Amino acid sequence: MEAVLVGLSIATGIPVMIGRIANLHGPGQSLAKQQGIVSQVCKTSLLGQPISMFVSLDTRRDYIIVDDCAALIAQAGARLRRVDRGSPVMKILASGRSVTLASIRGEFRRLIGRRPRVVTGVSPYARLQGRDLRFLSRVWPDLDRAQKTPLVVGMSRTLADLSLQVNGARSSAMN
Repeated sequence: MEAVLVGLSIATGIPVMIGRIANLHGPGQSLAKQQGIVSQVCKTSLLGQPISMFVSLDTRRDYIIVDDCAALIAQAGARLRRVDRGSPVMKILASGRSVTLASIRGEFRRLIGRRPRVVTGVSPYARLQGRDLRFLSRVWPDLDRAQKTPLVVGMSRTLADLSLQVNGARSSAMN
């Protein structure tokens, strides 16, 4: 899809930015899919369930909260207007900070007052996962310095949002 978009940009002269988003987290994430470690740990902790992890707890990922990512996209979109026509831009949208799954587990322990129950398992697909995914955008790096929401703040916002959803669902079930 990126190649098609680049070709379209070059052929038409329409400025295009391709954004590669790191691990997005924050309130409003769909819980229908079992992805998004922050929202999944929030959900399982609120429901008193364990969460299954099939990669090592020292696996590192870069997490960016949805609000920071949206602001970064808006700023990059505004800058895109000044780019030469037909010059597609590839921008990595990330926090520039990576943390381990063990660190996330520790932060949740501080947030909820107990350690989230984690069940580690083995999966043949785990070997396909990179152990250390750190991102650094070389395109418009000055924009990256603007977004600064700490991961723990995003985790807290996600927990509060999901707590309202879970408590709302419980209230509806009782009526």
